[in-house]
Amino acid sequence: MRRASVGAVLLLLLGTVHLAAPRPAAALTLPPGFQLVDYETGQAPYNLTNFAWLDDGGLLTSGKDGTVTYVPPGGVPTVIGTVPSVRAVADHGLLGFALGNDYADSGSVFISYDKGDPAGTGFGMVEEWKAFPPDHPESFTYTRTIIDGSTMTPQLVQGGPTHAIDSILVAPDDTLFLSIGDDSLNNGDPRTLRAQDLDQPYGKLLHFTADGEGVPSNPWYATTAPGSWRSMVYSYGLRNPFRFSLDPRSGVPYVADVGWGRVEEVNTLEAGANGGWPCYEGTKRTTFKNYEVCKQLYAAGTARMPIWTYPHVDKNNAVVGGMHYTGTSYPEEYHGSYFFGDYSRSMLWTLAATPTGELERAPETEGFAVDAGGPVAFQPGPNGDVTYADIVSGTVRRLVHTAGNRAPLAELVATTDAETRTVSFSGSGSYDLDGDTLSHHWDFGDGAEAEGAEAEHTYDSDQPVEVTLTVTDQLGATDTATATVHPANHTPELALELPDPGTYAVGDLVELSATATDAEDGDLTVSWDTALEHCPFAGSCHLHPDGTTTGPSYARPFTDHGNDTTMLVTARAVDSNGATATSTYEAVPTLRTLTVRSPVAVGVNGALAVSSDVVAGSTVQLTAPTRSAHLTFRDWSDGGAAAHSFTMPDADLVLTARYRSAISRKYAALGGRSSFLGAPTSLEYDVPGGRARNYTGGRLYWGPGLGAHEVHGRILAKYAAVGHAGSCLGLPVTDVQTIPGGRRSEFAGGTITYRSRSGRTISSC
Repeated sequence: MRRASVGAVLLLLLGTVHLAAPRPAAALTLPPGFQLVDYETGQAPYNLTNFAWLDDGGLLTSGKDGTVTYVPPGGVPTVIGTVPSVRAVADHGLLGFALGNDYADSGSVFISYDKGDPAGTGFGMVEEWKAFPPDHPESFTYTRTIIDGSTMTPQLVQGGPTHAIDSILVAPDDTLFLSIGDDSLNNGDPRTLRAQDLDQPYGKLLHFTADGEGVPSNPWYATTAPGSWRSMVYSYGLRNPFRFSLDPRSGVPYVADVGWGRVEEVNTLEAGANGGWPCYEGTKRTTFKNYEVCKQLYAAGTARMPIWTYPHVDKNNAVVGGMHYTGTSYPEEYHGSYFFGDYSRSMLWTLAATPTGELERAPETEGFAVDAGGPVAFQPGPNGDVTYADIVSGTVRRLVHTAGNRAPLAELVATTDAETRTVSFSGSGSYDLDGDTLSHHWDFGDGAEAEGAEAEHTYDSDQPVEVTLTVTDQLGATDTATATVHPANHTPELALELPDPGTYAVGDLVELSATATDAEDGDLTVSWDTALEHCPFAGSCHLHPDGTTTGPSYARPFTDHGNDTTMLVTARAVDSNGATATSTYEAVPTLRTLTVRSPVAVGVNGALAVSSDVVAGSTVQLTAPTRSAHLTFRDWSDGGAAAHSFTMPDADLVLTARYRSAISRKYAALGGRSSFLGAPTSLEYDVPGGRARNYTGGRLYWGPGLGAHEVHGRILAKYAAVGHAGSCLGLPVTDVQTIPGGRRSEFAGGTITYRSRSGRTISSC
């Protein structure tokens, strides 16, 4: 199973306000064509915290109190386990819940929660558990501890009522991301400053392996202390990072940060980014401004500003991070959009941004959805639809678009017991292209009817009857299958000879053979139907019919049809009365992980992605933009051009699209480390209108249409004092120039001049 996962929930989300249910509204409001379909979870109202879809449309769900349930497709929820010693108070409890990438084989589930006495103190925990059997779980059992907050240095103490250990997410490369709140009070508590301390876990987005060690590519990873908090820190400066996801185009985390007294935030935080809390709330400085750590942050100008903020309303606000829509059933305007919500306000919004995080479309002023329950976790549905956990009702809600809904496909199989005229019917082969749960209705042709995917009926006569199966999806779309059934006729017997267990690379021969006999007709011809199940994205699969052949044997090279494709080969035998016997073989691909690293979004087989499951031996098309804002393409690490193809090896592969930024080109032109700028002291970071990077001897800035320019010395000090690029000066348009009696820099909005005789530095806008 390859799907993104989710992780966390809170009931006390903002300031000092203790939230109850979201405010009642007149009625659910959605854009035309959209509606919500609800799924029962077995979790009580105000207990559901998280969920994950299984490949067959079933659900695993987690409750704040540690309860884990399984819901089969269209079935009744069952409790399969309980995580013990969960400290389920206020914001705290079992909050993080994510399926391992190999869940279909291993049943692996990663959880994050507060462990301890509800009346006392707890500790943040990350553990791996197992749901077994994975396809229809009956148990949920402990496997191992990955992070134990009680044994770390410093400890991950969960002492306050809010801002707890939050979401856990499994990345495509099997590493783990974890968000942790600042665990501080809402009254200016100085412990909030731990969000700026890289040796503390609070207010962080962590990135680590399943062995509990930082990922070596992390900004502050130390080979001498790989299991330290500092080695795990990916980004920091967060208050209550409640829900995050990875942009499927770029891999950059989208993090929702619950605000203090002014605004709610949606952030894009790549490795090393500082979200600014508690020195900033949104784009504004806070009452923590007089602390030295905040003064240093203001002077450096390196805080990452949110991609979007919205103001508080009646102090009841609690942003919940969402997901990018990767399906195809919604209108075009929502393709690639980021959906997110607000628990307290019972609302959903959408926004659109470029793969590099520039806002293209602001959220809807009045919201996308109003009175939508209490959203607390988002997850792509089986066909990419937006689905979310509604903690208020305890249901998972699926956002569907009726115009984009595809009708199901009905398939009827009948097996006769000729001696008793009893016919067993199966509609389990019916399926829905959108992943909807189906209902089945049978008309047996003699006046009798039944419901359910499986049915059995005994006829009073040997005479043939026409049987009709009608399948209906959750939006009311239907399909029918009919068959003429001869109750006293024997069903053909089909024997399928299978190859040895294994997987297939592109070009490997899929070989099968079958024989079919019938009590009345003797030997029968076998036909072979091929269908391709293509899964270009996690949680988004579809079928392609791929031809029919006849004969006692089947032999075809394994297909080259893009990412993650399974060949479904169905042998079929039909007697003279239409009685049918079928058997399906799944030719499973040999999948290898292709990871692409790039500072901008690149395409893998026509889709923007950072990691793809690719069939060994398949042809992969890579496309990288030759220019993107301040970056110019140099080469791929395999030596290929910006757009080129290659054959995927029978091994995991990492390829890097290498770019040079305008700032790095300027730095090299000035002489690099041997220039007056000296060595770099920071990574590149965003500033209002452009980018910047710090050096021991100055700073380089870049802006669209302005180029890259250096600022140093007294002029840089003055520029910092007036607010850097966020001031009326804007970005520099020249390097520091020598003029009679001093130096000068030109900016988009004015100048800064240094007079050497007086020692004065003057800015003007």
